[in-house]
Amino acid sequence: TDAHAAQFTPDSQNIVFDTRGMRIEEWNIADGNRTTVHELAVPGGCVQTKLSPDGKILACMDGKFDLSLLDVDHGNLLFTKKEFFVPDVWGPFEQFFRAYALLLEEHPSEWANMDYSPDCRVLLASSGRGAVAVDLTTYQPISLHGGLADRLQEGAFVFLSPDRVVAGNQRDPQKSGIFDFPSGRLVEKVYFRGSATAPTRGNDVIVGPLKDFRVGALDTSSQKFSIVVRDSSALDIYDNTAALQKSSGEIALVQLGSLKLLAQVAIPQSPLGTLRAEDVSSDLKWLAISGATRGAVWD
Repeated sequence: TDAHAAQFTPDSQNIVFDTRGMRIEEWNIADGNRTTVHELAVPGGCVQTKLSPDGKILACMDGKFDLSLLDVDHGNLLFTKKEFFVPDVWGPFEQFFRAYALLLEEHPSEWANMDYSPDCRVLLASSGRGAVAVDLTTYQPISLHGGLADRLQEGAFVFLSPDRVVAGNQRDPQKSGIFDFPSGRLVEKVYFRGSATAPTRGNDVIVGPLKDFRVGALDTSSQKFSIVVRDSSALDIYDNTAALQKSSGEIALVQLGSLKLLAQVAIPQSPLGTLRAEDVSSDLKWLAISGATRGAVWD
């Protein structure tokens, strides 16, 4: 229940995730069994983490806002960038801010943008103070060139491939684009605000929130949205197929272009999470409950 988002390993055979308690688990999809588990100890804990897709490295932003890379198998410190994020406060307010950030760990906030390259060879991280790229084979910084270094500090970014990064600009979307990594050469302009996610496979960039929708898949060639989703931010693309969550809760596969429904499946029942609202009728015949994204009335 305290797990951060799970992700596929690069070979698609396993899923990995970390928890708020610094526990890293890997599970095999075919047999449904856990294959590895590790628990890391970081003095003071982490206010933000980012696990590599292969489950080998954990990026940790600690209470001092130092950025560290940890070896999951052995717990060794591999790289540190001191004061990678610095709050725009000082004196007693700074101490309060740091304590508040630790309290927020239960509901994680993203103080810095972080992403791993698809081949797990590079970590790219940025905050309002700067950006850093780390070679995960040598654990040494990689120099950033061209306009990429500036763009990384101005909005969301994500690796599209080991040598391509899409970076947005919150203040001026027309300055967003796809950049060669690490040269920083502008490859193609794209226009978007908000967060960005790479699809599992395809030429789209998944961005959101949008004006009237939670998320959409932006075709970088046509600069038009292939598909948009109003009620959920769950969306992925694999070639010409989109996977999304319907407002009723089912997971659906939709063909891009025609938007034809190809398949859908209900998510298995699971324990209720945190409720936002609940009430029982006075005659005890009806129960109304609501979570963060949907509600229901029960007989």
